[in-house]
Amino acid sequence: MWARIIERMYEHQDCLTLEEMFHDIVRERVEAGFADAAGQLRYETKGKLSREEKLSLLASKDSKKLLWSEFVKTVLDF
Repeated sequence: MWARIIERMYEHQDCLTLEEMFHDIVRERVEAGFADAAGQLRYETKGKLSREEKLSLLASKDSKKLLWSEFVKTVLDF
């Protein structure tokens, strides 16, 4: 969704710059440990997940998304 927003607001080169900034933000958050590697491994092996592992998996998927507050701050800073 954010890609469509910036495409309408900015020229092509600016969109590419912002897109890279957004990917860097998400990459830094994931590398900081918000993604739970053990829960992901268990999910990939098709084992039965506990409630905590399910919540952890959902959190790790959400950690790979750009937050609205991050989007707004980045666009305003740009």
